[in-house]
Amino acid sequence: MIPIAHLGAKAEATLDFPLTVWSSIEYSSRRNVAGLGSSPGSSSLIYFDDVTLSDYALVNIGASTNAIPRTVLSLTVSNLFNTEYFWWYNYVAPGRSVMLNAKINFQ
Repeated sequence: MIPIAHLGAKAEATLDFPLTVWSSIEYSSRRNVAGLGSSPGSSSLIYFDDVTLSDYALVNIGASTNAIPRTVLSLTVSNLFNTEYFWWYNYVAPGRSVMLNAKINFQ
């Protein structure tokens, strides 16, 4: 189940005004797993079968700002290109997701 290669890289830049942007990429190579299936010609017999899950690459982006005093606002987009991939056999990982965060310091 462990991929042969799992690589990642992240780049971050702080701009002149109060804004930080970042992007990252993750790559995971093919991996073999044991899957569950039915015997050919019969739906009642269950057996384990070797399955190869394909490789995938994910691109994530984000930005954060503290333009409002004592507040940090951030936006993150994970799996930017909505890549379909599998964590385990027959278990599709989440597609694109967008998260907006607000942190407020009351002190």
